[in-house]
Order: sequence, then structure tokens, then C-alpha cells
Amino acid sequence: MELADIVAREGYEWTRSGCTVEPKFWDVVSPRFYARGFLSG
Repeated sequence: MELADIVAREGYEWTRSGCTVEPKFWDVVSPRFYARGFLSG
């Protein structure tokens, strides 16, 4: 449960800042669900 809370909070903080601020654990969490500039196809 705590891990889910950390991931949710990191995503919230990041989107709340307009995707400009990197929250405390962002370097650990972001590669799991975000890839800037990634294009499939």
C-alpha cells in the first residue's frame, strides 16, 4: 500500500507542477510509466 501511495503522490506532484518539477522519488518512479519523446510505430 505504501508503494502505491508513493507512486501516486509522485505522479500528482509532477502533473500539478505542469510537468516541470521532479518530485523527491521521480527518478525512481518515472521510468516505470513515462517516456518523454517516445513515439510508437
